[in-house]
Amino acid sequence: MQDDIKIIDKTGKRYNDIIFREDYIPKDIYMYQINIRNTIISKIMQKRKFKYTIDLGCGTGFHLITLSRYSENLIGTDMSLGALKECKKNINVDCDYIVCDIKRLPFKNNTIGFVWVSGVLHHIPRDLDIAIYNISRILSHNGSVLIDEPNKLNFFNYINMKLSKADPTGKERPLSLNNIERLLETNNFIILESKLYEFFSPIGIIVRSNVILNLFILLDRYMSRTFLKNFQLRWYVFASRV
Repeated sequence: MQDDIKIIDKTGKRYNDIIFREDYIPKDIYMYQINIRNTIISKIMQKRKFKYTIDLGCGTGFHLITLSRYSENLIGTDMSLGALKECKKNINVDCDYIVCDIKRLPFKNNTIGFVWVSGVLHHIPRDLDIAIYNISRILSHNGSVLIDEPNKLNFFNYINMKLSKADPTGKERPLSLNNIERLLETNNFIILESKLYEFFSPIGIIVRSNVILNLFILLDRYMSRTFLKNFQLRWYVFASRV
């Protein structure tokens, strides 16, 4: 466990260098996917405004600016102190930073309005019940959580987690949307929206063709309306605590 913490802290500190300069996945794909997730946040949030918002596992802060538009008080948490230092240095946003583990959140019960969790839960596949319980515990009545993760049924995600330097411990596993939905419902959540997304569009980024990218985006949208959606790269789920 201590070795994992050291790896996570070291990776967090160098995360921008890893994914933008060293990883086998091109930087443009990472940026494309970050922008998609920011679009999902904006689409879900719309005109909502929360007193307290937490980005659980904020890393180097790719979503903090977007989240700040919907929050009076924004908190970024991560297990990596190095990652949070990078946030504070590079992200121009009013945000408090806390080093903590998602399995042991240092927040009072029923106090947080909105929690965003992206690309975090697949690092702790054996502790998902503890993580979801803790999110439920800190959320206020009618508070909301938005989770985004790699899809278990897409085989590429297994390959990526073996090859990518962004997943360094070897314990990462893509997750099932259905399983997370069940855990949410068990922990007093109502599912408001969930969706699987993205399959062909990263190819359009690789070939650097807007025509092909737009075509593949259309194919992804069509795929989302068929049974093949179960094999898309990622999913998100939006839920409210009751």
